[in-house]
Amino acid sequence: MAKSNNRRSHSQNDPQHGAYFPEKLRQKLSEDLQLSGMSKRTHDGYIRAIRQLSDFAKKSPDKITEHQLRQFFLHLKNDRGLVLLHANLPARLGHVLHAQAAEHHPAS
Repeated sequence: MAKSNNRRSHSQNDPQHGAYFPEKLRQKLSEDLQLSGMSKRTHDGYIRAIRQLSDFAKKSPDKITEHQLRQFFLHLKNDRGLVLLHANLPARLGHVLHAQAAEHHPAS
């Protein structure tokens, strides 16, 4: 018998989509990560991390500030008890996000 009262949100059911992660931006990030030569597992991890970040900040990834990125990593470490296995992950994720933001909002 199927559950009729599913409490999980769309973003929890699908690790790549979230309320604040526009499909067009997710697709562009996905393509950029594929072109960079990352493995599928790494690619999926980055997309999931960016979706989690956008859910945490409650805004599109291309609008997230460095301060919000820092708060997200502090949240992962202090509130969720996660250990970042790759010391350069915050810097790499920040680089991906800021490259996308610069593309969407070029300096005048």
